[in-house]
Amino acid sequence: MYLLGLTILINSVAFLANYALSKSCFYKPSFFINHFVDDKTFDYFIIGSSRGLTTLNTKQIDDSLNTRGVNLSMDDTDIGMHALMIEHFFKSGGNAKYCILTIDVNNLEKDTQEFSDNAYRFTPMINNDYVHNYFLENEPRPRLISRAIFFPVLPYAYYNLELFYPSLIATINPEKRYRFDENGNYSYPDTKKKQSTSGSNINKDVVIKEISGNIINTITDILEAHECKLVIYIAPYEHLSLKIKNKEDYTILNHSDIVNDSFLFFDKLHVNSKGRKFVTDEFIKHFKDTVKKSSKHKY
Repeated sequence: MYLLGLTILINSVAFLANYALSKSCFYKPSFFINHFVDDKTFDYFIIGSSRGLTTLNTKQIDDSLNTRGVNLSMDDTDIGMHALMIEHFFKSGGNAKYCILTIDVNNLEKDTQEFSDNAYRFTPMINNDYVHNYFLENEPRPRLISRAIFFPVLPYAYYNLELFYPSLIATINPEKRYRFDENGNYSYPDTKKKQSTSGSNINKDVVIKEISGNIINTITDILEAHECKLVIYIAPYEHLSLKIKNKEDYTILNHSDIVNDSFLFFDKLHVNSKGRKFVTDEFIKHFKDTVKKSSKHKY
């Protein structure tokens, strides 16, 4: 009886914590649902990892092009999680003309999904079929998050710092966001990590890849079903110039080698706030041309 009572109690606490997070803006999945209550129609939305999160500034884009965008990128996520976030966008009532998919070099030519480190941020949505299916297919054993549909306490027992304490914050302040602004953007400071080379005129290694794999096909199918155009964006690398072999198959904005000043990088994979401003300005020029060529919309 004591064990049964304890089980009911701790699962009830986890259920309430899940509810608090689901009604908050703390993590991106619940942020999109709860922050944009009245209008979830956008001109574009940005999907990606930390490179998508920190490279493009939707405020800067919107001020220049008179558009409306949102950045739903999450750090430490791979292309499988990007596909889930795209599906979440539409399942939650989102509508957009363009999806800006920020793709990383390790996600090109990829057929299998990796379980993302920050996948736990979808825990409050585990009762949604499309979320539950993702975790059933991709979560490694012992599959704590996928089993949370029956025992809510399981992911909280493992991800207690990432879930339980944020749920307390969400209870007190539901509008609190974790490292992103009201449009989903975040930038690194202008300071530079030690492993990144100082100076300009960077030597970049050329890597030739193609865009392929089952996951990118899944993404294109989801977008086509919602009449949303895919724009593949490759954010800058400090020491890498990425060349795409099958670029005619996709609308691609390749900025992998557009930044040659190392002082615009925070580290080898991410630009800093000054770099973000520079790259976003370049994105605006190319995105404006892309829109004019592919649709009737004038920006």
